Amino acid sequence: MIYFTIASVIALIIVSVLLYLHVQNKKSMTKQIRDIIEFEQTNYKVQDLVPLKTYSELNFEINRLLENITNDRIQFNKKTKAYQEEVLNISHDLRTPLTSMKGFMDIIESKYRNGEDISEYLAIVDNKIEVLNNLVETFYEISQIESDDYLIEPEFLNLNELISDTMLAFYGDFEMKKLDVEMNLSDALPDLYLDRKLVLRVITNIIQNILKYGKTHCGVKTISAENAIQLVFINDISEDLALNEDLEKIFNRSYTADSSRTKGSLGLGLVIVKKLVELQNGRISPQLEDNIFRITIEFKK
Repeated sequence: MIYFTIASVIALIIVSVLLYLHVQNKKSMTKQIRDIIEFEQTNYKVQDLVPLKTYSELNFEINRLLENITNDRIQFNKKTKAYQEEVLNISHDLRTPLTSMKGFMDIIESKYRNGEDISEYLAIVDNKIEVLNNLVETFYEISQIESDDYLIEPEFLNLNELISDTMLAFYGDFEMKKLDVEMNLSDALPDLYLDRKLVLRVITNIIQNILKYGKTHCGVKTISAENAIQLVFINDISEDLALNEDLEKIFNRSYTADSSRTKGSLGLGLVIVKKLVELQNGRISPQLEDNIFRITIEFKK
């Protein structure tokens, strides 16, 4: 009887201690979670006051949730910063032609009053209006591409024919720019299931980029790899431009390597190129070596 009483007392003490530890753990965890919520310290970890299996498992899940929240917050802050930079750069891009137009309109007004010829200044203003219109259209197109309902209409197409026809269409521009052109198109190239309009836009944008920044020569080639088709564009660029280019950022629309997109930047056209390639499950990568700029596009067979 005495042994039974002692055992009961011991059991009661153990239960009381466990209950006390559970209560203290609950209070400690509750306080930690409140502090984390109040001070937004989601990088903190909830700690066990006393290591009990039940609470350890709960703490693990809570800390995993806090880690996800922290990662989401980091990504949100990065996107917010990128958005702010984007707004600043877009504002700069739009402000530049607007400022020029305002200045030349003042000149036109002054010249007109004195009866002088203003046709030259009107032509400059018209050019700036075209630049501004192109910028607005480009930003609008990028926003369309990024929307979830952007329509893709794939078909089987011959990439070599599309490249040849497009390059031929720019023959006069290459001649005017005095760029030597080399084409090396693989004979063993299967038809690809892609959107003709989007691929044409990709090729056109890259050619326009070459015409804008190419120095003396350029080239295009197609390669039939094991599971993919590679489309490679190559052109030389000036040493000053090569020194300014940051290959990790040239497909970022908020990127400017200099104070103006007309200097030291490969332009918004490449932003659209990257998005259109990725829309068709393709990959694009840039390379710059010895003032030779290379863009490689890869589509799955």
